[in-house]
Amino acid sequence: MRIGIYCGSFDPIHNGHVKIIKTILKENIVDKIFIMPTDDYWNKKINLSFEERKKAISISLKRRVNKNKYIIEEELSKYQYTYLIFRDLKKIYPKDEFYLIMGGDNVLNFDKWKNYKELLENPFIVINRKNDDLEKSIKKLNPKKYYLLEIEGISDISSTFIRDNIDDYSKIKKMINEETYKYVYRKLKHE
Repeated sequence: MRIGIYCGSFDPIHNGHVKIIKTILKENIVDKIFIMPTDDYWNKKINLSFEERKKAISISLKRRVNKNKYIIEEELSKYQYTYLIFRDLKKIYPKDEFYLIMGGDNVLNFDKWKNYKELLENPFIVINRKNDDLEKSIKKLNPKKYYLLEIEGISDISSTFIRDNIDDYSKIKKMINEETYKYVYRKLKHE
């Protein structure tokens, strides 16, 4: 099986994340996606707890993505480094192939990632948000195999903008579905 590994804070999940998941599955690049909400490793404050982010992901994907096509991974989400996730997944699922899903902005600093050369042994799925020369940067890294996806309408969607404007749904309604918004609003406002 081909499994995409999609790590991120998802604080909160938004329509851009959902569109990325749907596109990768629709393009038949992978058979399933493991969604891994990360902790606050890189001095990035996480506003919603792991359980709250997990619930928001479930709400957001409900009726939008086939339930058999994704898993919200809990145990491996706790790892601080991506290479450890891949290392353990290969032990648990030795016959499967794992694809690293990441935004194009991560490619530019990928050589700073811990044990990044180990990750280059896996196929990449790179989402291009704003960088025209991204393919050149990917080729310089020389991953085993890669897919570069141009996905329309996601470059201006931001979890930070959603949190900063949580009191005014009219500003963010194109970024987050209403059911997810209501849940996230209650959690951020501690209602």
